[in-house]
Amino acid sequence: MGRRARFSTIGGTEVNAQRSGQKRRFSELRYPYYDLAVSIDVARRLFGERGGRVTEDGLAEMLGTAKAKSAFQTKINAAQLFGLLKRDGNALAVTDLALRIVKPRTPEDAAEATVEAFLSVPLFDAVQKRYAGNPLPPDDGLRNALELDFGVIPKRVPDAFATLMRSAERAGVLYRSGGNSYLSRGTGVGEPSRPDQPPVQPGMQQLVLPKVPDAGVPHPALGGLLQVLPDGAKQWTEAERSRWLEAFQATIKVLYPTEEEQHAAGQ
Repeated sequence: MGRRARFSTIGGTEVNAQRSGQKRRFSELRYPYYDLAVSIDVARRLFGERGGRVTEDGLAEMLGTAKAKSAFQTKINAAQLFGLLKRDGNALAVTDLALRIVKPRTPEDAAEATVEAFLSVPLFDAVQKRYAGNPLPPDDGLRNALELDFGVIPKRVPDAFATLMRSAERAGVLYRSGGNSYLSRGTGVGEPSRPDQPPVQPGMQQLVLPKVPDAGVPHPALGGLLQVLPDGAKQWTEAERSRWLEAFQATIKVLYPTEEEQHAAGQ
């Protein structure tokens, strides 16, 4: 009897760890075929045109498609996966999360809810956690990682990659600094998604960061970097600390250029 394949667990789903000579298996973290912007549009139209609750037939009519078409069901599945649509008896209804986006009480609430919708997707949440505080691989490298590290079936990798990146852009969690791309868990207005702040390590001086005017919070790019500081239970390696410092310095340079740098750039 052959050896059993070994697996690593990511986001609660087992993914093939793969060893030479082992048979490959795929166990996908769920992701939608339509991106976040499409799902938000479905929720916005459902609330605006039908009061937020409708039968499947009514929703199909509203979207100008047939209920039996796979594209229609796929749109429903995507909106449900983002947490924006739910089944209510024989009807479909917008969720409280969707209302925070399409009818927000404050801009901050809409931004936070949009990030929450993005992170509701298991694959997107797992990718963000894997690369938290570190640059994303180049596009081809990230596509390879989706297949090898996250268990996406090869023929679906292009769709998963495109949906991930478009959704991250819409959620405001994808930012670029120093030639690298990063995924943040920030709220989109600069505030980390968790309220607790990382403790200052012994021998380190606490940093006081510049604030966004009238917002009272750091810039979102800085908020994303602050969130991944070690919490005291885990110590960084020298390489990890160096990478974080390089990302921090590059972000500061982009966000707050000196007068000389602005002059050189022709600003």
